[in-house]
Amino acid sequence: MALPGGVSVLALVAVCTIGVGVLLHVIGLATPNWSAISDKGFYRAYGLWKSCGGTIEAYDCDEYKFGNKFDESESSVKACEAFAILGMLASFLGLAMAALSVLLPIIGKPKNAILPVIALAGCVAAFICILIAIVVWGAKVHAEYLSFLDIGYSFILSIIGGILIVVGGVLAYIGNKRIS
Repeated sequence: MALPGGVSVLALVAVCTIGVGVLLHVIGLATPNWSAISDKGFYRAYGLWKSCGGTIEAYDCDEYKFGNKFDESESSVKACEAFAILGMLASFLGLAMAALSVLLPIIGKPKNAILPVIALAGCVAAFICILIAIVVWGAKVHAEYLSFLDIGYSFILSIIGGILIVVGGVLAYIGNKRIS
């Protein structure tokens, strides 16, 4: 089934899927809950940019100062930050190209065959960068320095976001190739 301008429904679903994935990854990137614990009114959480602690009702968040055993993980945390940001930027590229490949035919402009390829490449690059950030956090930062904590919701949001981004990229490629 095609929409106005010959756009496939699959291509439109792909843009929505990438968009949701980007949103989830950005939320996971921005929130300080990659590793967390909440026990008997006490709360402690670590994210890519800062850590939070105190009671569940009132807690403070501070940027990392790396002044204790955790400072040995500074380079690993910086690597996670860098790859998560690169993943976000690549996902923006993938989303923009997928959206353009849907919008151009709707407004009457000729289809550009390279847009779905760039969308797929951006989404795959985003997934790889997000995967690297997740693996480094899970294998190095969380396992070696924060193993007494649980995996937090920010970590899970980035995982789900990365998966949706790459699935959306594949759908964008397939959806645009079917009607070419």
